[in-house]
Amino acid sequence: MSVNIDIAQILQEVRISLQVVNNAMVERKRQREHARLIVYQALSIHPALDNLQLPSPFDSSFRKLFAIYSPSPRSKSWLKRLFSGQRDKHFKRLAPLGTIGTRATIMLILLWIIGNQLEDGAVENLISKVCESGIQLRATTRPQNVVGQEATDLATEIAKLRSVFVSLRKTIKKKLPLKQGYNPFQGIDFDATDEMPRPLNGLSWPHTLPEHQIIPYNICDDPDLLLHRVASGSVLIPESKLTELVVNWATTYYRLGKDVSREEDFDEKAYWNAHCRCDHNGSVWAE
Repeated sequence: MSVNIDIAQILQEVRISLQVVNNAMVERKRQREHARLIVYQALSIHPALDNLQLPSPFDSSFRKLFAIYSPSPRSKSWLKRLFSGQRDKHFKRLAPLGTIGTRATIMLILLWIIGNQLEDGAVENLISKVCESGIQLRATTRPQNVVGQEATDLATEIAKLRSVFVSLRKTIKKKLPLKQGYNPFQGIDFDATDEMPRPLNGLSWPHTLPEHQIIPYNICDDPDLLLHRVASGSVLIPESKLTELVVNWATTYYRLGKDVSREEDFDEKAYWNAHCRCDHNGSVWAE
């Protein structure tokens, strides 16, 4: 019995199958790129970026913050790359995106400072909350008939972005090539004793304030707090070495909050006021 094999038909079916697979891959790639752009835009319009008390001219100050991520020319030495920090694909993708890319880069650097020493789950939750704030803000700028639908779809949209959140979490957890002097964790080792709550009874000034104005703060409990305006007249009191380090960095370089040592120092324009027990070079700690 002879079997007739239609080679042409088989090849045609193979070509169709390959085309289907290729189309599916192209569509998945398009969806990934779309998800990344949504996240980048959400990062770029986060309200915290418009509340940095930067010295004028504002654009020049923004460019300086953008330049904190400073990868050196590629080296063939893996050892040099290990100690200087790894180039990152998200920063590379943000670079050509104009204003959105600049602002998202500045926000991502701040998220790296806040989240680098935290647990993976806390970092992913931080990214999700930040992007949710940006997406909600974007929704308020849409026509009124669209806003309700966007609010309804927020949970669905956030769920679609999870793969980007996971990728950004990896960025935040790895060592990045920051400009010399801007990495607050350089040369500092954290251990369990660093993160035990530090006693507040050694502080004199804040205890003259009403109790409701004093907010003991540990960044491990609520890292997102630094990205929201704290009630006027309140003062954050860092409870751990890591919290002090991050708060001090955010006040020194981003002017997001203000370090105060007396009631007269309060700044109503600052996102928050905090009382640190460290000096402002980011490396020497007051015990």
